[in-house]
Amino acid sequence: MMNVFCKTLLASAMAVSVASSAYAADPLQVYGKLNVTAQSNDVADETETTIQSNASRFGVTGEFELSQSLEAFYTIEYEVDTGDDTKENFKARNQFVGLKGDFGAVSVGRNDTILKISQGKVDQFNDLAGDMKTMFKGENRMAQTATYYTPMFGDFQAGVTYVASGDADQVVGDNTTGEDGVSMAVMYGDAGLKTTPIYAAIAYDSKVKGYDTARATVQGKVAGLVIGG
Repeated sequence: MMNVFCKTLLASAMAVSVASSAYAADPLQVYGKLNVTAQSNDVADETETTIQSNASRFGVTGEFELSQSLEAFYTIEYEVDTGDDTKENFKARNQFVGLKGDFGAVSVGRNDTILKISQGKVDQFNDLAGDMKTMFKGENRMAQTATYYTPMFGDFQAGVTYVASGDADQVVGDNTTGEDGVSMAVMYGDAGLKTTPIYAAIAYDSKVKGYDTARATVQGKVAGLVIGG
């Protein structure tokens, strides 16, 4: 894996985002990202050149003001593999609906787990060949979830994702039925490091895709340089 990654040449990369102007309770925003690279990989003493689509996607998202203290929101997103020569090159990504207000935010549907979200922007190779999902457990997007975020308490926020036993990915090993899973995290600061100089999170998965996973994340700016892990 490391040999493949080290030999990868990112000959071209393009990211295009299209979105409508955003404002409070915007009912419809259309967005997309095209991320394509030309890669030369050394695999088993042979060189392979590919044109790789790296999680290129499009989607719609929006918010609806239901009252002065309550909003509904939704996201429907698909991945498109521009380098796949098959006709079935669409894949469901996050697709959920929810409500948010003074109580926090709750959503149901297909979504990233809180543990996955808690890594923030630490993964500098996100969507590329060196994406942390190729090396670590816990980068999960589950189909049958309910997620809750608390309100912000200063710079702190907590969240929890419940994964229903009916999710096909919860059936592991020789089991014929799945188990309920839980993902939880406590986060501090701004993951984009725009409003705080440090971002940190502690997260834990219990029986998500058959694994118990713990993760700690820290990222910050030192003399203008972003470091973390």
